Amino acid sequence: MQFQPGNAVVVPGLGVGTLTHVEDVPLDDTSERAYRIEFADRKGRIWIPTDRAGEIGLRGVMPEDLAEEAFEVISSQKAPKKRAHWNRRRRRYEEALSSNKPREVAALVGELAAVKNVKKGPLSFGERRLFEKAIELFVGEVSVALGVARATVEKRLERVMAAA
Repeated sequence: MQFQPGNAVVVPGLGVGTLTHVEDVPLDDTSERAYRIEFADRKGRIWIPTDRAGEIGLRGVMPEDLAEEAFEVISSQKAPKKRAHWNRRRRRYEEALSSNKPREVAALVGELAAVKNVKKGPLSFGERRLFEKAIELFVGEVSVALGVARATVEKRLERVMAAA
């Protein structure tokens, strides 16, 4: 897939950024063509080699209809009756975050919101950290997909999670 400067792109595990340039990046004795991606919210940037973008998982932002469907995925999640050991849950949560699949991130947000609602108390430190990361990735991409402010998506997400 070819991307053009100005495109919003999703980098696995990092979220939405803007492809600002396609440039030659010097590497030792040679150079490599790379996408320069800027992250406004983190004020950071990365370079991804153009020939490895698909392998790395660089993709365009989800379409608007998938963004709407993601809220339904969140609201449909239930807390598991029996929870696996923390190491297995953590591995599964991290795989969902790095999968670069909007539905999996939405399902993770929904599951952890349901667990939090059932526990009627705070999540463990590790779960809370992963939950916050999932929310950050979800809100960032959905706000770009729907063309609305992050705060608007955050408010809607809070309503959906409270009802889960």
